[in-house]
Amino acid sequence: MSRFLFYIIILMGCENSFENSFCVSTGTNQSTNYDAYIKVTAEEVLIDSHWNLLDQALANSHPFTVVPDSVGINKISVEIPESIPQSIFDSTLWDDYTAKCIACGRCNFV
Repeated sequence: MSRFLFYIIILMGCENSFENSFCVSTGTNQSTNYDAYIKVTAEEVLIDSHWNLLDQALANSHPFTVVPDSVGINKISVEIPESIPQSIFDSTLWDDYTAKCIACGRCNFV
């Protein structure tokens, strides 16, 4: 029996920058690579689908256009260096960091 593994990416928009956010500096404030974007307001649920199965399920609904919310400016900005010295990867800082691991996924986010 064959097993197929696939992922569906549901995009969450972000209308406001948080205090220490720097997504604009890194270019991660917008994405076009997703299967669906869902925006929930007080009055309605809006969906931007790039997924055939969802498109079929929504075939009888009224057409609309929704653009994912994205931050346009952050209070702070950062510069990403062209290269990172190996000494950063060898730092003992990571020993302390990994000793506290609770498998929350924070490191992936950072």
